[in-house]
Amino acid sequence: MTTGRNRRSIGVVLSSVPDLLSFSRILLGFILVFSVGEHPFAPMLIVMVAMATDFVDGKIARALGVASRRGLYLDVASDGFFLLAGLGMASWHGWTSPLLPIAISIALMDLMLQWRRQQPGKAPVRGFADRAGHLAGTLNFFALLFATAVPAGWLSPTWSQGIAVSVALLNLSPVLLRRLLPVSPQP
Repeated sequence: MTTGRNRRSIGVVLSSVPDLLSFSRILLGFILVFSVGEHPFAPMLIVMVAMATDFVDGKIARALGVASRRGLYLDVASDGFFLLAGLGMASWHGWTSPLLPIAISIALMDLMLQWRRQQPGKAPVRGFADRAGHLAGTLNFFALLFATAVPAGWLSPTWSQGIAVSVALLNLSPVLLRRLLPVSPQP
C-alpha cells in the first residue's frame, strides 16, 4: 500500500529523470573525449547513447508534465557541450571539419542571445528559424556519429568532412533566418 508521501517521493524522482538524462550528456562528453584510442567503436557507441538520451529526455518531460524553461536550457547546454567536445576532438584528429564546431558555437550564442531578449517566465518563441535550428541540432549528432565512424573504418575522412561542412552551413541558417524573418510568439 502506497501512502501519499511515497507517491510524492516517486513523483519527485520521476520529475528529475529528464534533467538527469540531459545532464548525462555532459558526463558523456568527457567520456567521449577520453575514449578516443581505447577502441575504434567506443566513440560511436557513446554518441549513440547520447543521441538516445537526447531523443527521450524531452519526450519524458512532456509525458510527465514537467517540461520547463530550465529543462530546455539544460538540454540545449548539455547538447552544446557534448557536441562541441566531441566535434572538437574529432576535428583535432582530422575526422571532421573544424568548421562545424565553430558554426555550432555561433548558432548556440545566437540562440542564447535570442532567449535572453525574451521576457523571463515566458516560453521560448517558436518559429521557422527554431524548427530549422532543431533540425540542425539533430543533424549535429549524426555528423558526430559519422565523424566517429572514421577511426572504425566505416567512413572516409573526406566524406565526414563534406557532411560536416554541409551541417555547419545548416547550423548557420537559423541565425540568418532569425535576422530575416519575423518571429511570432507561441500560442
